[in-house]
Amino acid sequence: EFVPGWRENVQEGHISQNQPVTTEAEPASDEILFKAAQDAVKTLQQLDDRNKLRLYAHYKQATVGPAQGSRPSVFQQVARAKWDAWSELQSMSSTDAMLGYCSLVDEFVPGWRENVQEGHISQNQPVTTEAEPASDEILFKAAQDAVKTLQQLDDRNKLRLYAHYKQATVGPAQGSRPSVFQQVARAKWDAWSELQSMSSTDAMLGYCSLVDEFVPGWR
Repeated sequence: EFVPGWRENVQEGHISQNQPVTTEAEPASDEILFKAAQDAVKTLQQLDDRNKLRLYAHYKQATVGPAQGSRPSVFQQVARAKWDAWSELQSMSSTDAMLGYCSLVDEFVPGWRENVQEGHISQNQPVTTEAEPASDEILFKAAQDAVKTLQQLDDRNKLRLYAHYKQATVGPAQGSRPSVFQQVARAKWDAWSELQSMSSTDAMLGYCSLVDEFVPGWR
């Protein structure tokens, strides 16, 4: 009734090759939104560690799946915090994790979805990776700077810091134990030697944990 003669365009059960084949516009796919959200995160000037961990956890759950391996030791605070955040999402599907990541970015970068045009990321958008907490090395360096602000510290805790610093930067105690006539050197060597089985990374994070005691809030 409405389009007289339309049947003429259908030849032998097929649409005439003269007629354009069209589809309705569809929303951007989950993967495209996820990629665009990662690009949006790169534009952030700053983000607190708690929200960095939330982003990290959703990113890993979306791209890798449930947290793998065993929980890092208490001396690996950054790795432990990242693993814990990731592990909390263990029952979340990859798709839900991607969409959860995008929802978080809605909080941090309002309007970022406007950059996703016709289901594709604008070619002008930079390629980025997820935001992550500060690395162990950066924290270790910041901890050393924090220690310099201390007005005083007792000898026992100076030795604890010294031992972790040497284990982190040199490795196990070297040379032989100083004589009883070299009391300071002997005490430092003994403290360092006690950490001989500790890895460099664990020693760095152990150092940072000590600084948490002496300079609260330095992070």
